[in-house]
Amino acid sequence: MDRQTLEKQYELWLTESEKTLNIPEPFLKLDRGNSEISSVEKMIDEIRRNTVRKRYGKIVSSSSSMPMVSVIMPTYNRKDFIAESVGSVLNQTFKDFSILVINDGGNVDVEDILRDFHDDRIEYFKIPHKGLSGALNTGLWASGSKYISYLDDDDFYYPDHLETLVTFLEKENLDVAYSDTCCVRQEKRDGLYVTTSKEIYSRDVVPSMFLVRNHILAPLALMHRRDCLKATGYFNEKLPVVMDWELWAHMAQKFKFSHVKHVTGEYRVRTDKTNISSNRLKMKVYSDMVRKYLMDKYILNKLDDFMKQENYAETAELLRIYIGEYPFHVKIHFIQALCHFRARNFYSAFKSCNRGINYFMQPFLDEINYLGQELFGYFRGRK
Repeated sequence: MDRQTLEKQYELWLTESEKTLNIPEPFLKLDRGNSEISSVEKMIDEIRRNTVRKRYGKIVSSSSSMPMVSVIMPTYNRKDFIAESVGSVLNQTFKDFSILVINDGGNVDVEDILRDFHDDRIEYFKIPHKGLSGALNTGLWASGSKYISYLDDDDFYYPDHLETLVTFLEKENLDVAYSDTCCVRQEKRDGLYVTTSKEIYSRDVVPSMFLVRNHILAPLALMHRRDCLKATGYFNEKLPVVMDWELWAHMAQKFKFSHVKHVTGEYRVRTDKTNISSNRLKMKVYSDMVRKYLMDKYILNKLDDFMKQENYAETAELLRIYIGEYPFHVKIHFIQALCHFRARNFYSAFKSCNRGINYFMQPFLDEINYLGQELFGYFRGRK
């Protein structure tokens, strides 16, 4: 693989991806065990970065040195809050960063707003409309920092956000860290958004929790090494929502998520009543889709291996997570009971078996109840 061939291949992909969405980005599925491929990864990263910056960059830093942190900020037709969001990054106590603002093909151009800051740490890219995942990926490809952080164009960092997470990651030599978040709910009244409530979101997580739902309230809470993406891939551009949950779930299976119990930012929920229902429906549909995919990939596909290894305790735990979301899979309760029994956890085996019997019998009990009501109605009508 020579550099010129790779550059032409990437340029061609960018051109085609502007016409048709969801064309897989080249080089994503490299065999990490292949020494020849591993040797060109740095060159591929450089090709991605240079090509994206040259093609889409409107405001690009001329500095040859890479900052320690890249803050990725996607934006789409929303300029009312972006100045405050960008300002919250520029106001950080930690100074070695760049802000990559990605305009996802919106009609509202925010270039003038960004230029008014007169800060060469701000970079601005305008791409054809690809959706949130595509905008996030463009920012990742254009970045070259050690750490990646995220901020939506209407959310807000507290001044110590970057310093808190960078210090924690560096001191402990960690890959992924997340902080606590203040969830601010706002309603529009007389043309202005008014805060109606504030709530602190703080939670310790383990990898299995991400298979059920997203436990990071907002992307702004999380920072990770850019190298983590070599193991997980990038955001799934087929998902219009919950793409962050899917990526965090993959990341959590490979890297430890470390919790900094300190509030470092605000996630703002603005309840414009015109689109709440449609957004909730979309979130539910895609959440169910992602949940099933994660369950199948990380739980069901592992059961055979664990059973063959006689790792019954871990198998029972995997089944507990799966049953928590899909309680009517009767057979799984009995498999779980068997695993508990083999692990000599007899009380848990009895409980699993009992649940299986109850779920197995429930349809018959419902049918008997229905027939009883019908018969009662029939005889009552004859009197």
